Amino acid sequence: MTTRIPGLPGDETRACSETGNLKSGLLRETALKRLQPIAAAALLSGSLMLSGAAMALSPGDTIVHPTTGATLTVLEVVSNGVIVTGDLFVLTTTTVGAIIPDPDDPNLTVEIASVTTNGTTGEIESVTFTDTRTLDVVTPLSTAPSAPPGGTITLAAGAGDVNNLTFIERGSGGGGGRDGALFVSARSGGDGGTGPTINETILASHGAITTVSADLPGIIAASIGGNGGNGGDGYLGANGADGGRGGAGGTVTLTSWVPTISTSGDRSHGVVGQSRSGVGGEGGNGFLSPSGGDGGAGNDGG
Repeated sequence: MTTRIPGLPGDETRACSETGNLKSGLLRETALKRLQPIAAAALLSGSLMLSGAAMALSPGDTIVHPTTGATLTVLEVVSNGVIVTGDLFVLTTTTVGAIIPDPDDPNLTVEIASVTTNGTTGEIESVTFTDTRTLDVVTPLSTAPSAPPGGTITLAAGAGDVNNLTFIERGSGGGGGRDGALFVSARSGGDGGTGPTINETILASHGAITTVSADLPGIIAASIGGNGGNGGDGYLGANGADGGRGGAGGTVTLTSWVPTISTSGDRSHGVVGQSRSGVGGEGGNGFLSPSGGDGGAGNDGG
């Protein structure tokens, strides 16, 4: 039997008997020891491949940015690559001859015909397919807009508005989903938080209330669920993700002993007590992708 050991000077071929002997065993052990530092260096650079796919990387490992030389930390392992610090996707399947899903249509496949190496870092910075299309190894991933943060909402009072009271609180907004591209799925927007509980009692000693402005109640107490975050958009074969669900409204208890409440502006009620849900986030769009995402659902009032 003939065993070929790559990586030795001249890619030497050494013959071993089928039963093996001490000399051939020592040769194999020496070859493995010499290959270990080479493999470790390639693994750290994110470019060590096995049968057209990257060697296993885990969250917390570090790789080298192929164009800047910066050290990047692996946050998530995905098909044919990794997500690293800075919201970047790094393609780790870069072997010539490797077959990967088509970036423009994941139902098809493409073959890597050649690679381009950065002259400064020595790392592979792009791959070229057999149909001459080129793909950068690093793809930035942006994030969809988050919903407005939770907190107190105020209503502006104008001249002639006296003693009006506003108690409006909104739950926390959902975060925006990460956009998807290539082999990275877009993420759905986060759900909105439940509206805070409101319990207010206004004594008669507060005095008479008068409003003349439009859309300004004499007293309003409202708990509003947080809005859902928008779903991430999908690019180059990745679908857009769904928007987050709106948060439920919280419990509202309002007691008023105010003797007189007078309002004269349009849509200005005397007393308003309200609990309502937040708005669902928008679904992400799909660009050169099979589909976009669905908008997030609303929720219940308190």
